[in-house]
Amino acid sequence: TLQGYLRRRLIAAGVGSELHRVGGHSVHAYRVAGTGRGPPVLLVHGLGGSANGWVRVLRALGRDFSSVHAVDLPGNGFSPLPASGPLTLEEHLGVLHAYCREVVKEPAFVVGNSLGGALSVLLAALHPGDVAALALVAPAGGEMTRASMLQLMRTLDVRTTGDAVRLTRRLFHHAPLVAILFAPEMRKMHATPAVRALRARAQEHEH
Repeated sequence: TLQGYLRRRLIAAGVGSELHRVGGHSVHAYRVAGTGRGPPVLLVHGLGGSANGWVRVLRALGRDFSSVHAVDLPGNGFSPLPASGPLTLEEHLGVLHAYCREVVKEPAFVVGNSLGGALSVLLAALHPGDVAALALVAPAGGEMTRASMLQLMRTLDVRTTGDAVRLTRRLFHHAPLVAILFAPEMRKMHATPAVRALRARAQEHEH
């Protein structure tokens, strides 16, 4: 698969691919031993994403920071879905906090995209000792009307390759060909139990 190919490329380039037992869950993460003076960097992906989404910046960040960590939240990427089923947002936050405490072990520069941005804000608010600074990339969590939220959830309900292509085109002003070719992989990522559960809970919250 494309995800496996990217992982092999990262490992061949010297990026560590590790499985940690944190917060009662198996969590896969990439790790780069940095050469910079900055604090550790923790990269948190969004809904339907994975640590592979940071492939282009992992090694580059290592030049300025002491280490770089990109986690796969449970049920995403190479982190297995727990036997108990998909995690809630609160449980994801608990896993992220445990990873910070047990693996990173010092305040980190936390970078969160989309759902990962919302989790990063909550991490900073509830566990400030985990966070040295925040960078939010199109973070989720802003106040929305019920109608806007339901429309967003419908847009993210990617069931077919056609749905994935339409979503890809909405994410870019001019979608590059490689993004269009990646659309079938996006469909698979949005169809995982972890993603479906979080999307369903978000919709239930709006009713």
